[in-house]
Amino acid sequence: IIIDKVGGSTHYLWDWIDADSISITPDVADGLVVMVKRSTTLAAPYHIFTDSAVFSDRSIDENFRQTLHLSQEFMEGQGATDLYSNLDLHGYVIGNSGQAVLPGDLLPLGQWQASGAYNASYYLGEYTAGLTFTSYNQAFSFGGEFYTPAQSVMLPYTLNGAGASERALFRSAGTINTVDSIAALRSSTNASYAYVRGYYSAGDGGGGYYWLDLADVVSPDNNGTIIVSASGGRWKLVYNGSVSARQFGAKLDGVTDDSGAINSAVLGVQPGEVVTLDGTARVSATVNVPVGRSIEGAFNYNGGIIEEVLSSAGSPGILADLAGTPILNLDGGGGSGSVGCKRLAINRVDGVVPAASVGLLVQHCNHAAIDDVLSYRSSIGVRFDYCAALTAFRLNTAVITDAHIEIEHSVEITFINSRCGRNGGIDVACNDFVRLVGTEVDTVSFVRCQFNQSAGTVLRGLHFVGYDNPNGIINLSQCHVEGVDSMFVATASTRIMRLIVNACTLNTETSILNGFMGGNAIEFIFTGSLLWGTITLDSLP
Repeated sequence: IIIDKVGGSTHYLWDWIDADSISITPDVADGLVVMVKRSTTLAAPYHIFTDSAVFSDRSIDENFRQTLHLSQEFMEGQGATDLYSNLDLHGYVIGNSGQAVLPGDLLPLGQWQASGAYNASYYLGEYTAGLTFTSYNQAFSFGGEFYTPAQSVMLPYTLNGAGASERALFRSAGTINTVDSIAALRSSTNASYAYVRGYYSAGDGGGGYYWLDLADVVSPDNNGTIIVSASGGRWKLVYNGSVSARQFGAKLDGVTDDSGAINSAVLGVQPGEVVTLDGTARVSATVNVPVGRSIEGAFNYNGGIIEEVLSSAGSPGILADLAGTPILNLDGGGGSGSVGCKRLAINRVDGVVPAASVGLLVQHCNHAAIDDVLSYRSSIGVRFDYCAALTAFRLNTAVITDAHIEIEHSVEITFINSRCGRNGGIDVACNDFVRLVGTEVDTVSFVRCQFNQSAGTVLRGLHFVGYDNPNGIINLSQCHVEGVDSMFVATASTRIMRLIVNACTLNTETSILNGFMGGNAIEFIFTGSLLWGTITLDSLP
């Protein structure tokens, strides 16, 4: 008994009343489908005939009836429950299949066409030499129409740009309606495809190619990749892995508040996809990047005075006008999915740096892609909380009033080619370059990093606050430290197993080690390093 396509349910009990009736308990609700299927055991024939056996009408009839049952059950779909060889349909198709759910399920064409992956692969671009077709559902656009390869075209096929003679090898897949804005797209119903020349007006960087999904009448309008049509269907953006924030309405002019547009964009793309910023996004609320998504700007810091780099690049990235909340929040959701940001300057408008403010918050991440990011003008430059197995490349912080980097509840965090402090000029005074908080921080490494401010502006290099991990390992390799009063500073409750300093220059104003006691530290290992400052220990560990 299969009820509403679910077999083996323990919710329903059934039994035979007579040869033609079955009782089901509890009563089946209206609208559910009850399927009764006979199942004959292949390994249990009614009669087994041995040598010299006597045939009878009854035994032959019963075995023939069983054969008919097996034939009927096979036609009903029970005969191919397990296949251990390839299935050749000789050009025929499998029809009427359900929606794929598990990773190994066969994907119906309709479900594939409705997916972002299908639509990303569908449109290759305007007709030009060099476009390569690998499937018959891919298309180029020309003269207001989409074209797909005819079946006579041997794939893969690369366009040579010959013009009309080559386009004759392709067939029209529908007309393209051209409009100037997303507002005009919403009222457009006279074509299957549309080219939108801008978000608010033609040429503003928004828009793109859209296709009309008339079967979808439920997906919400997200102002970017899904636009509700006046016909009731959904216009869906054709893109390949990344969208511009301008395609969700961001102006990126450094003046207009783009908070809503950017947050809509990072929610509107699919896991594994990227939102790009090619200008300055002014925000008045936190930009929250959920698990699986990334945000990428046009910032590129290769050294030099940060203010000059920001000025020459037009301050690309995010310019915030908000107080205590983080400017950018990368939230991995506690799962194993990645989240990230690249080539991004996270900045604040001029004025007093707000107390307890955070530039970049990275939390609940098992993996994150952080590369070429600057956090500028915050109380805490970057905060990591509940993170693991994370590597930050070229992470830069400057004009920080409390701690450049703060780490709590995190393990296996590595910083490579990163820099805390302003390169050139006099930075603002702050408490810590790096602050390690609590009992759950372990295996933090800094490789080829610089901690460099003008003399006396930073109180502590690495500050252990309530750090109580007898197995903890902190490693510095090929790092340069300058302009700090005391390098490694511990509170009375600090316990750590091993502090390793290799091939580093530590140029402090007062001390290298301060506050560590023999009972709360096991090993300090300094190799091949230049140390400028005193080592103060209550007793040798």
